[in-house]
Amino acid sequence: MKVFVAGATGFIGRATCQALVAAGHEVCGLARDREKAASLERERISPIIGSLDDPGSFVKSVGRPEAIVHLAATWFQGSETIEQARAIGERIRSWTRALARLGLDSGTRIFVFCGSNVNHAVGGGAVGYDRLLEPSQRYLAEEAADLPLAVVVPGWVYGAGSWLPELGREIRAGRTTHLVDDGSARMGYVHVEDVGVAFRLAVEKGAAGRFYNVVDEEGLTARRFVEATARAMGEGMPRGVSREQAVEERGEVYAEALTCAADLDIRRTKQDLGWRLRYPTSRGGLPAALEALGP
Repeated sequence: MKVFVAGATGFIGRATCQALVAAGHEVCGLARDREKAASLERERISPIIGSLDDPGSFVKSVGRPEAIVHLAATWFQGSETIEQARAIGERIRSWTRALARLGLDSGTRIFVFCGSNVNHAVGGGAVGYDRLLEPSQRYLAEEAADLPLAVVVPGWVYGAGSWLPELGREIRAGRTTHLVDDGSARMGYVHVEDVGVAFRLAVEKGAAGRFYNVVDEEGLTARRFVEATARAMGEGMPRGVSREQAVEERGEVYAEALTCAADLDIRRTKQDLGWRLRYPTSRGGLPAALEALGP
């Protein structure tokens, strides 16, 4: 299929494009500039230079893709506050609106969104990083209901280029903000290569109206994952921080994200998509991820 990937140069986007190309799909990806475009070309991805803030800069070049994968995101500047999350969520929503229109106009077979189950209600809304995604999902459900939408819901995706390098530095320093309070929330971790394959399978086999959870088979708590990472590094277990310290140092959204449990049920993803993990446990995935980081 011809697949258009928004967010192709990002952490999950690259893994997804690699999985799609390896399976023989014709992949085009959005790039902000010529340097990013060149990096896509090296991986056999056809670059389209443009900006999601200006849909006119890329829509004609995309043509009529058979599948669209929406991985476009932006991140916090400094403290991860609820106010920033609202602003980021609205910006992503504007991108989602443009991509949904592209999908509807081109008769796209499947529109795959990197989203959330939005299953942690606080006053009727999302918490943690779901705050960034909820405005887009609400738009897709309410205002783009004719779009054949499949939502892939990754857990905490680790690998080179993610938050893992920071966790490694903190473990070596003996203190990590990834461990908030007792670290007992079951987060659900997953290697980025397995996430890329899940998105590829959603393009190929995903059904409109379906949600697909993407976590590994362990369903680890934050504490257990930090323990596993420290062990793989040959380091001792670091101390964590209180929720109050996490809010002060990183922001309220970060503290929420590290203390709210995820939906870890991957039966539908495995049954409907035929997803098989290369790294079903962190014991297998972490050494490969840490090796990719280099010394």
